[in-house]
Amino acid sequence: MTALVRERQAFDPGSSDRAFKVMASEYLRRMVYLSATKVMLRMAPKVQLALLTYDTKRAWPALESDEAEILIASERLTPRDARACTLHKEGFVVAQRHGHPRSQGKLTPDRFCALDHIVVSPAGGGFIGATDEALLTLGRQRHVATT
Repeated sequence: MTALVRERQAFDPGSSDRAFKVMASEYLRRMVYLSATKVMLRMAPKVQLALLTYDTKRAWPALESDEAEILIASERLTPRDARACTLHKEGFVVAQRHGHPRSQGKLTPDRFCALDHIVVSPAGGGFIGATDEALLTLGRQRHVATT
């Protein structure tokens, strides 16, 4: 009962030896997790991280049930009432080989949306991603041919 009313002590990364369960998608592990781990090892040398596979359906229930303690997710998948902070920001780019016929002229939103697209879906089989949500804010839609 005392633990319920006792004020929590501040987290001191330099002396902590806790193990944290972190859930993150493969993409975010590559973009954020590795660099964050380097910082963590410097600031909290005794802390351990257990990396869990990200599952869109299980992410928030895993946090609520203590199956995971930290979730690294895109802002668009973060509930508004979640306690969160930004770790990384990125923009959109288009890549294609030099001299590709579609590289002639400016790539306008109309030309971009007329192309066939591929979506890498963390849940598997999803045809809507961050690009589609950004396009919707512009009143546009693309054709996703493959996921």
